[in-house]
Amino acid sequence: MTELSISAILCAAGQSVRMGENNKLLLKIGDLSMIAHMIKELVSSNITEIIVVLGHQQHLIRKEIGPHLNKIKIVLNDEFEKGQTSSIQTGIRHINTSCDAIMICLSDMPLLRAHHYNQMIGHFIQNHRPGHVDITRPVCGVQPGHPVLLDRCMIPELLSCKEQYGCRSVIQKHREKMSIYKSCDTAFFTDIDSPEDMSATLLLK
Repeated sequence: MTELSISAILCAAGQSVRMGENNKLLLKIGDLSMIAHMIKELVSSNITEIIVVLGHQQHLIRKEIGPHLNKIKIVLNDEFEKGQTSSIQTGIRHINTSCDAIMICLSDMPLLRAHHYNQMIGHFIQNHRPGHVDITRPVCGVQPGHPVLLDRCMIPELLSCKEQYGCRSVIQKHREKMSIYKSCDTAFFTDIDSPEDMSATLLLK
């Protein structure tokens, strides 16, 4: 299998509004905060480069990811209040220019493990055509999940996207070229937005 350089962008700049007073990224998943847990699994995977985009309460989050600072690159999104797309675009501007593909990751999906990321990468590599619009996304039935892998040729479209909460329009535009990773593993579809989500997810863990 041909090796590819994969740059992951972990969006961790949001304001966690639906969680109430708590920043969900600081809540505990076992012995680690959610953000530390997410980074631990990314670092353990076959991803080449990890860009962590911070914004809201960045000083508190930095304290949680100290042990991994030598394995990740932290960048600050000064415009995090504009939504997730601004974090994706901030991350893209800091990736290694030699990367072959970008993996867009959410920071509130604590059921994901290193092997899930590796499964996605393996599927992408098997279907990859350098320089073509290649997208890999987990799908269960009609439900799309995360993370999403995109060939680097899509960078200009991602940077010019005007959507506020992610780059769905870019993915939808090229949906006929998407290579679907068929899986109903709950890890790809479980994110945490509220205290109720947190309680339910801890039962699945």
